[in-house]
Amino acid sequence: MRTLSKFFTFATAAVALALPAGLAATAASAATGPVTPTKEQAGYQFTGAQFRYAQASVYLRNASQYSASIGGLGQSVQFWGGGRVYVLGVSDTTTSSPWSPNVAVFNNSTHALICAASLANCQDASGGFGSTSYPIGHSVQEEIFYNQGNGDLTFTVNDLTASTTSVFTLNIGTGVSFKEVRIGSEFGDTPWSAPSFTPPASQLKVAAFSDGRLTNYKGTRYGFSGYFTTSPLIMTGPGSVTEANAGALNSTADGFSTFLVP
Repeated sequence: MRTLSKFFTFATAAVALALPAGLAATAASAATGPVTPTKEQAGYQFTGAQFRYAQASVYLRNASQYSASIGGLGQSVQFWGGGRVYVLGVSDTTTSSPWSPNVAVFNNSTHALICAASLANCQDASGGFGSTSYPIGHSVQEEIFYNQGNGDLTFTVNDLTASTTSVFTLNIGTGVSFKEVRIGSEFGDTPWSAPSFTPPASQLKVAAFSDGRLTNYKGTRYGFSGYFTTSPLIMTGPGSVTEANAGALNSTADGFSTFLVP
């Protein structure tokens, strides 16, 4: 996560799901889609609908407790569509604090970084995060909203502890179809880059996401379960070994936890 830890300071595969003990049965029943391997993320993926809004809240833990396993981490909401991946995240290295917000835009085919809020190089952009940061122990709510009428894609981070809000907006034009949303913990510099990882001695909880919301293009609101496909994301390393994963959706299907695994 140097780019997602400070991914978010851009300036400067089918395998067996190794779930935490006791979660295997419930996780399978909570998700309607297959386990999806990734290079650097653990969480959930939502497909099979057109999404215009997504949100999730997360408590910002002390990142230094993961320093023996990973260099940094971020908690993010992602929109995939129109040939691009839009990432809103709050991240930190495991050697320093506080947590920092950012937006990064990638080409989904080449995986190249197109622009980032921290670089101030996004066209048709307004707002931003400036020197905004969040101390350990704060809870934040991350939101992405696509205005189908004027083409604005708005990224919002609400510091629920301090009651402050930061907003960044890109005008991407109308007619974009977002058929994939991802929410979870990230450990690499981009959605496709594998981090350097050392397995912990025992399972480590990374984050607890809550108050999750998804809204489709018709304006119908859901949690993390609905007519669309909900699939767990796992981070896999060499030999398709699971390095990080997500537990089951909670009883109200609007939250889950992520873990580093030995």
